[in-house]
Amino acid sequence: MGLWNLFKKKKKVQSGVCFSNEKSSIELVKSFLETYADEISRVSTEDGNKLTEKTRKFYFELNDGRKITVVVNPDRNFLLKEKIGIEIFLEKLNLESFRNLSEEELTKYNKLFVTVEAVDKEEMKDEEKLLAKTVNFLGKFHKFIIQKRLNHYHFGNRKMVQNPEKWEVSDFIPPLSEKMFTEYNLEITNNDIERKNKNIDRIKQNSFPYNENMEVNISETNVQICKKWDIIRRIVAIVMIRLAAETYLEKKENGQKELKAIIDIFEKKYEFKQILSEREKNYLENPSDDKELNLEFYFMLETAKMLLWVLSLIDIEFEDFNTFCDVSMFIDGLKYEKLKSFARKCEIRSKNKILDMLDYTYRLNWANVEIKLEGYDRIVNESIVYFSRLALEWVVQDGKNMEEIIIHT
Repeated sequence: MGLWNLFKKKKKVQSGVCFSNEKSSIELVKSFLETYADEISRVSTEDGNKLTEKTRKFYFELNDGRKITVVVNPDRNFLLKEKIGIEIFLEKLNLESFRNLSEEELTKYNKLFVTVEAVDKEEMKDEEKLLAKTVNFLGKFHKFIIQKRLNHYHFGNRKMVQNPEKWEVSDFIPPLSEKMFTEYNLEITNNDIERKNKNIDRIKQNSFPYNENMEVNISETNVQICKKWDIIRRIVAIVMIRLAAETYLEKKENGQKELKAIIDIFEKKYEFKQILSEREKNYLENPSDDKELNLEFYFMLETAKMLLWVLSLIDIEFEDFNTFCDVSMFIDGLKYEKLKSFARKCEIRSKNKILDMLDYTYRLNWANVEIKLEGYDRIVNESIVYFSRLALEWVVQDGKNMEEIIIHT
């Protein structure tokens, strides 16, 4: 040990550990780097080589001079020896410390051990202040993960990486590689700008959060409205899928037999099976015990409600984003009609009206996420606004399967 190292004052640090049972270690590292992308001035490794997927320890320095050390997937013994100020379970809140998890349970998690160095004399002297900085620093990562799961692309008023598959960890060398970012090539029109401003004003009037950096999600230049018959068939398909989900979730007696009879009746009336995806066909033909799948198809009925609005059959007010619709309303409205007779009662709303509603729900969805992340109660029901947007985004992209639509805010 050199004389300088012997007398050099040791830097004060605080540590935290982040656990994830859904992300791979490389996904965890990518998300961590992405969280602090606009704060990092320099990245380095122990051996001086570039950062790669195999790197297990690396360092970065923030713009304010603070140094951060990250260890990827340290073992249990390493963690038990460390003084850890905060533990974060990213996907599910775990009230127990990792110390209370069995070794077998702990192996299900990928981990990042993060050391935050004091940046000034005040933090060197006050351990509680440094701990608070560490909690705040890693809390930002936790918040980012929540938003990323919701495909929330305006974290901290900046555009987030939209496709994690497009870049390697080695691309993360400030200044950031363009490979990390996939920009939308939107041709914004005057109508798009007017629509954006109008809906921001509407959001403002309700004192909801808003982001002026968010352009329209879909420009009018890229819109092609679905055909009326396809919209009607999609409504019928969603209703049949909802009935199937109810049958599976409620385990109704003779449910499968009755379901098949209802599906056959509506198929003769509307020929809806021709627009089903393979996943939907399989779901209707093969009962599933997958609770998440059943719940997804159960709540998808909200897309049908918005499609009725598109067909000018109902009006939708703000309160409707907090009120679940009743499947019996759809059955009653559909069972005495056939495709042609039902179509005669419908009129597709204008492209501008549909895009106005789409942009409004887009901004409402963003505000709903933002206000929850600040610790307040939601504005609207997440499932209702999600499926409402899904319906609208599908309607303006004729030829695209609803399952191909990616919802982001």
